[in-house]
Amino acid sequence: MKQGKIEGFSGEVDEKICEALRIRTALKFWFVDEERRNKWVKKPNKIWGGKCAFEMMIIDIKGVRKYLESDVW
Repeated sequence: MKQGKIEGFSGEVDEKICEALRIRTALKFWFVDEERRNKWVKKPNKIWGGKCAFEMMIIDIKGVRKYLESDVW
Protein backbone atom coordinates (compact mmCIF):
# COMPACT_ATOMS: atom_id res chain seq x y z
CA MET A 1 0.00 0.00 0.00
CA LYS A 2 1.34 3.43 -0.95
CA GLN A 3 1.41 6.06 1.75
CA GLY A 4 -1.70 8.28 1.58
CA LYS A 5 -3.60 5.87 -0.66
CA ILE A 6 -6.05 3.13 0.24
CA GLU A 7 -5.22 0.11 -1.86
CA GLY A 8 -7.92 -0.84 -4.35
CA PHE A 9 -9.71 2.53 -4.41
CA SER A 10 -9.58 5.32 -6.95
CA GLY A 11 -8.33 8.74 -5.91
CA GLU A 12 -11.87 10.14 -5.78
CA VAL A 13 -13.14 7.34 -3.52
CA ASP A 14 -10.02 7.62 -1.39
CA GLU A 15 -10.66 11.36 -0.98
CA LYS A 16 -14.31 10.84 -0.02
CA ILE A 17 -13.35 8.25 2.59
CA CYS A 18 -10.88 10.72 4.09
CA GLU A 19 -13.52 13.48 4.10
CA ALA A 20 -16.02 11.15 5.83
CA LEU A 21 -13.46 10.28 8.51
CA ARG A 22 -12.71 13.96 9.09
CA ILE A 23 -16.44 14.67 9.39
CA ARG A 24 -16.76 11.86 11.92
CA THR A 25 -13.88 13.32 13.95
CA ALA A 26 -15.40 16.81 13.92
CA LEU A 27 -18.81 15.45 14.93
CA LYS A 28 -17.22 13.62 17.86
CA PHE A 29 -15.75 16.95 18.95
CA TRP A 30 -19.09 18.78 18.72
CA PHE A 31 -21.32 16.00 20.06
CA VAL A 32 -19.80 13.69 22.67
CA ASP A 33 -23.04 11.72 22.81
CA GLU A 34 -23.42 9.39 19.81
CA GLU A 35 -27.21 9.72 19.80
CA ARG A 36 -26.97 13.52 19.48
CA ARG A 37 -24.45 13.14 16.64
CA ASN A 38 -26.79 10.83 14.76
CA LYS A 39 -29.76 13.15 15.27
CA TRP A 40 -27.82 16.18 14.05
CA VAL A 41 -26.77 14.42 10.85
CA LYS A 42 -30.43 13.64 10.05
CA LYS A 43 -31.99 16.92 11.24
CA PRO A 44 -32.97 19.53 8.61
CA ASN A 45 -30.61 22.49 8.83
CA LYS A 46 -31.38 26.04 7.70
CA ILE A 47 -27.72 26.51 6.74
CA TRP A 48 -28.29 24.09 3.85
CA GLY A 49 -31.77 25.26 2.90
CA GLY A 50 -33.58 22.69 5.04
CA LYS A 51 -31.48 19.75 3.92
CA CYS A 52 -29.87 17.58 6.56
CA ALA A 53 -26.10 17.07 6.82
CA PHE A 54 -26.42 13.54 5.43
CA GLU A 55 -28.10 14.83 2.25
CA MET A 56 -25.45 17.50 1.92
CA MET A 57 -22.65 14.95 2.32
CA ILE A 58 -23.96 13.24 -0.81
CA ILE A 59 -24.03 16.56 -2.70
CA ASP A 60 -20.89 18.20 -1.27
CA ILE A 61 -19.00 16.13 1.31
CA LYS A 62 -16.06 18.54 1.31
CA GLY A 63 -18.38 21.49 2.04
CA VAL A 64 -19.88 19.71 5.07
CA ARG A 65 -16.40 18.90 6.36
CA LYS A 66 -15.28 22.51 5.91
CA TYR A 67 -18.39 23.76 7.72
CA LEU A 68 -17.79 21.48 10.71
CA GLU A 69 -14.08 22.17 10.90
CA SER A 70 -14.45 25.93 10.49
CA ASP A 71 -15.48 26.25 14.12
CA VAL A 72 -13.47 23.29 15.42
CA TRP A 73 -9.91 24.05 14.46
